Amino acid sequence: MCKWLGKARDGYADFSAARVDGTGTVAATTPDRLPTFADTFSGTVTLSADAFDFTIGTNALGQATVTPSLAIPGTLGVADSGTVNLHFASRPPAGLYPLITCGSFADAGFAAWTLDASGDAPAGHITLVQSTDTLSVRIASVGTLILLQ
Repeated sequence: MCKWLGKARDGYADFSAARVDGTGTVAATTPDRLPTFADTFSGTVTLSADAFDFTIGTNALGQATVTPSLAIPGTLGVADSGTVNLHFASRPPAGLYPLITCGSFADAGFAAWTLDASGDAPAGHITLVQSTDTLSVRIASVGTLILLQ
């Protein structure tokens, strides 16, 4: 009734605007099963799936976009190993594209995960890069010159 008429029957509520707050643990299989988090959430999120799907495409302005864009204000725990499936809907330029941001990663995070690229993948090297609070994909075009001094 809420979906089609915009209102709920007596005794029922619309929780679409609800946000998870506090310091508890939220467990889900995949990111699309997660609730919305308040900025003040400082708990732990555990995702049990061993494969996550992302798409890199282009918006109306010609800028590269990543979907879904996952931001977790707390600690993120994932399986010890798995696969990040990255589909290229269009060919982006070389660069660093964030896939997941979080407060921190539990244990080793995505250190033992592999990357599987499909679609209109750019030529060159495509690698997963994990920092203390971000999982990104780095695209380095063929012939990229890096000068170290």
